[in-house]
Amino acid sequence: MIDTDAQTAYNIFWIAYVIAFVVFFYMMTKLFRVLPLYGLRTLLLAALVAFLLTPVESPELVAGGFLPGYLEATNSFWVRPTPPAGHGSIWALAAWSCCWSGFWIWCVTG
Repeated sequence: MIDTDAQTAYNIFWIAYVIAFVVFFYMMTKLFRVLPLYGLRTLLLAALVAFLLTPVESPELVAGGFLPGYLEATNSFWVRPTPPAGHGSIWALAAWSCCWSGFWIWCVTG
């Protein structure tokens, strides 16, 4: 069981994470207005929500401890020496490809 201080820190993390996501989502809606198709804008925003807000139970935390899915996947891909087959490697690959494509778009448009 998690003690009171750790539970408070865990709750503060999720509150800060959700607030940061709301700010990020708002900025992305302004950026995606450039796209001509409403359906494409909606699809990209829904993908952001699904990718960044999906909680995954971490096997390294106490039972019931959740992390954002892309953080757990990246951790399982890079930190653990041999992750179980299919555990998080697809999410880590998706996270890295999104980061690199975002960096590329930033370089081209910036």
